[in-house]
Amino acid sequence: MAYRRTLASDALALEMPDGTVRQVLFADERAVADALAPGRQILDGIAISWGLLPLGSMFVSKASRSAETWDSGSSSRVSGAAFGFAALGSDVGLYAIHSSSNAEARRSAPFVAKRYERLARALRSFEGSRRHLRDALVVDVLKGEPEACGEDMVRVTCSLHPDPGRGFYLHRHAHHFQCFSCGACGSEVDWLRAKYGLSRQHATSILAG
Repeated sequence: MAYRRTLASDALALEMPDGTVRQVLFADERAVADALAPGRQILDGIAISWGLLPLGSMFVSKASRSAETWDSGSSSRVSGAAFGFAALGSDVGLYAIHSSSNAEARRSAPFVAKRYERLARALRSFEGSRRHLRDALVVDVLKGEPEACGEDMVRVTCSLHPDPGRGFYLHRHAHHFQCFSCGACGSEVDWLRAKYGLSRQHATSILAG
């Protein structure tokens, strides 16, 4: 799954996991730049499948088949389950999305909408900010361009050490991680302690906030 630039400076094309392509119209070029950040395409694909407008966008076209061959790689099949989304949306993701349909989708799936926005905003937060740290494990994995390992697990390069073997695995709902390269494993609390040197009490308080 990846964004591609279009002839319009305020629009991007996104290939969805089912092979269809959606044209996404953004409010401005700053919103386009934010959408091109590593990991955003995966989050935006999940949002669109639920009928939600991606952060900073105003309209998403209905699903269409690409005339080109996309080199999407295994990361195109990453499930939302590993990032705390109960399941992907169904046929709702095939239709055009505009402000009114987005509002209806937000009413129908408020948890998904809030989870998506929180992670999308955290992707552009400063390292070390409380907002970033609350979702730091998932954000770090998204930035590493994860590849799917089943419905509820993704594989990525471990950021705790040089990891050419990509031995880091994130399990369903981000409740558990394990790196087979360095041996680190545990919960989000354990990851915050290893990554940022926080105490268990401090890491727990951040996640609770």
